[in-house]
Amino acid sequence: MDRVCYASEHSEVDPQQKNFTLRTRNVTFCNIVTVDEVLVYSPHPEDGSKTQLKQEAVVSVQGVPLCSKMEAIVTETISKNASKGRQAMEWVISLVKTEAQELSTEAVKLSKDAMKLSNEFSSEAKKHFDSVLPHVQHSNTTRNTAL
Repeated sequence: MDRVCYASEHSEVDPQQKNFTLRTRNVTFCNIVTVDEVLVYSPHPEDGSKTQLKQEAVVSVQGVPLCSKMEAIVTETISKNASKGRQAMEWVISLVKTEAQELSTEAVKLSKDAMKLSNEFSSEAKKHFDSVLPHVQHSNTTRNTAL
């Protein structure tokens, strides 16, 4: 059975600076190992169409033998897993882009369909109006003559 580990996560969005900051601290085993991780997503300084990720983790181990060795192992594991987090983020971004494109395409199609129906309705209404108008004009002429 897999072990479940818990962490506390706090995220901040700064729309003016276009930054997304994610702060995470482990809750599981925090009396032995503390991992404070900060991820900052921001616009790339040279290419605004790209995103820059700054990732930092502070690892502290206490109350066990060979603390520095344990810290090194945890730090190495975090480094190895960092690419997985980036890959996951890129996967989510590609899904969002695909869904946004699909929604945009569907919205354009619905808009065209609505315009077509509106034009058909308008055309039918004009035909009926044009077929009724001579009778209304004839009726008014007959009334005016009778007065």
